[in-house]
Amino acid sequence: MKKLLSLMLALVILFGCVSPLSCLAAAPEVSAEAVYVLERGSEKILLDKAGSQRMYPASITKLMTALLVLENVPAEDFDTEITASLGAVTHENLSGYGSTAGILPAEKLTVDELFHFLLIQSANDAANVLAEYVSGSVGAFVVKMNARAAELGLTGTHFENPHGEHHENHYTCAKDIAALMSEIVKHEKYLSVAAVRQYKKAPTNKYKLERIFNNTNRLINPNSTYYNEYVLAGKTGTTTPAGYCIVTYAEKDGLELVVVTLKSGKNAETGGGMQFDDQSALYKWLFSIYKNMPIVPADTPICEIPVRLSEVMDTVTLMTVEEVHAVVNTETYDASLVRVEPQQAVKDLVLDAPVDRGQKVGLADVYYDGEHCGTVSLAAITGVERSGWLYFKNRVAAFFRLWPVRILIILLIAAAITWLVLRERALRRRNRELRLRRYR
Repeated sequence: MKKLLSLMLALVILFGCVSPLSCLAAAPEVSAEAVYVLERGSEKILLDKAGSQRMYPASITKLMTALLVLENVPAEDFDTEITASLGAVTHENLSGYGSTAGILPAEKLTVDELFHFLLIQSANDAANVLAEYVSGSVGAFVVKMNARAAELGLTGTHFENPHGEHHENHYTCAKDIAALMSEIVKHEKYLSVAAVRQYKKAPTNKYKLERIFNNTNRLINPNSTYYNEYVLAGKTGTTTPAGYCIVTYAEKDGLELVVVTLKSGKNAETGGGMQFDDQSALYKWLFSIYKNMPIVPADTPICEIPVRLSEVMDTVTLMTVEEVHAVVNTETYDASLVRVEPQQAVKDLVLDAPVDRGQKVGLADVYYDGEHCGTVSLAAITGVERSGWLYFKNRVAAFFRLWPVRILIILLIAAAITWLVLRERALRRRNRELRLRRYR
């Protein structure tokens, strides 16, 4: 029995882990047709499944609408009251089938209230009202959306409206959505509003009762089975052609993750909730194997550079000043792949003593597996005293290397030579005169 068990164990080890890679935790299988995961701090792509494939964004479109509002409306103007136009909230610019906040023509709402409607209720009518406020018309706003997309390098994106209702020429891709989310999370206003689980709107000039709106992003809802404490913001989107879509932003232990899943589930009728299943599985995997970890500690010796004017040392060792972090897969991390390369200015440097311990002298680039991870300051690992005699000699030599001094020396030499020549001529003339007197 012992021999049989030993044989079975050997077979499991042999065939279950033929190579180290076969034992690694693979990315989870998800239903989404397109998946893209970006670590925002390092701009490292952690997962790309059809990330550049053309897809329909549905209400994820509202991220661009929100970004333009944040970039074009000063914070102090968010209290400005807007009167909703007939065209913005009726079939002139809406199909009537998408999500709305029920805004009525001539209803008075502030920019801030409309911004909450946009991101929490995913309200198409709020998107139109905000578009008209920013650009004067929905059409002019759409032009601005496409111009901003071009500025951000979203080459796979084109907008036809500010809310995301389906249009054949209204498209994007998972990669572009990740870049858009990476840009908008720079705004604290977006993060604060996108994290609101429930928003209550007091009665207005058109509504006598309070309205309550619940955030469509279940990952931020503590009462949801999909709740993830590290997810700070996100935007959902759903249409029949687009399927169930979502982009989220999360932070944990120095990791900044942007996770995009598009068209989750087999179809829009049966896939409800699968976008959250996909995101939950991805976050569980991502946080289990990826870390933002120090790959070069502070005070690590890197290289030596020459030192002059010291009788004790002719070189000094440079060390790193700060830690350098990198986003790595902890299952495949190999410290031997870390490389610290001093910049050329450091390689060409020659220091003059005295050198203080900790004196910063330049920079080095840090690479992991050939990929640039950051830049670190270099400093002297020890102090170097100056020799008084060598310093004096150096100062004297430096004095005589000055161009004015060199010119003066040349002039003095020339004057001395001239004087000698003239003196020699004078002596010869005098000698001739003496000889002539003798003969007379």
